[in-house]
This record gives sequence, C-alpha cells and structure tokens, in this order.
Amino acid sequence: MDIVSDVGSILICIDLAMFLHFNKSIAALKMKDPSQQPSVQVSTLEKVTRRLGHLGIMLILCGWIVPKL
Repeated sequence: MDIVSDVGSILICIDLAMFLHFNKSIAALKMKDPSQQPSVQVSTLEKVTRRLGHLGIMLILCGWIVPKL
C-alpha cells in the first residue's frame, strides 16, 4: 500500500507543476497586453494532468485511509 500512496503523491506533484506552469504563462500573457484579455483555453495536456491529480488523490485515500479502517 505504500507504493500506491507514493504513486499518488507523484501524480499530485505532476498535476501541481503543470497547474503552476499554466498559471505562470497566463500571467505573462496578461502582463504583455492587459487591455486584451485572452480567452483561457485549457489544453489537453492540462486536462490529462488534472485527471491524473484526481487519480493521485484517490490512490492516496486508498493507500492510507482504507487500510486503517
């Protein structure tokens, strides 16, 4: 079960890294031209990493909490 929770932690870290990178790139676009607000298009890569982050949360729940019940 430790391996399951470790994989979940890694997936959450990947999701967090992509989230921070995406927010940084959006902030840079807003700084270049604040009068023109770009419509935020969520890329397929970010959708996939967000789902992987949710899977990581579920793996952590299964790896830590369920065995204690």
